[in-house]
Amino acid sequence: DEAITNFFNGNLPSNFKSTFQSWHTYLKCYFLKAIKDSPRGTALTQKQYDVLDKELKLHTGYNSEVTFDFFNIMLANKKLNQLEKLDQFFGTFGRMKFIKPLYVGLAKIDKAKATELFNKHKDFYHPIAITSIENELKKIN
Repeated sequence: DEAITNFFNGNLPSNFKSTFQSWHTYLKCYFLKAIKDSPRGTALTQKQYDVLDKELKLHTGYNSEVTFDFFNIMLANKKLNQLEKLDQFFGTFGRMKFIKPLYVGLAKIDKAKATELFNKHKDFYHPIAITSIENELKKIN
């Protein structure tokens, strides 16, 4: 909780990357979910976003749960700088709990891109996931 407060106040210690990396996956996810669910979580400053993206590099090299949480923050803040990594994620992880919210989040920003990536990867997914995601994409204008 202290790290979350420090994140929003811009007071993270210089060794935060090593601290974060030492945390168990559950603690990393707790930290990221708290950021995403915060009223300020959808309006991160560039500096705050850069901590997650450039300093911690949450788009790569972490457990799928951590990467998923980062991509949710990325989309909630309408940042598409890691779209290539998101594309790779879509082609690697087929669990609906991961892909459906990310496709919906992307479609709210760029429906054409979400549809393009979904069509690229949908043969990798379970038929129930395909139908569910197609139905969600149809609802988004």
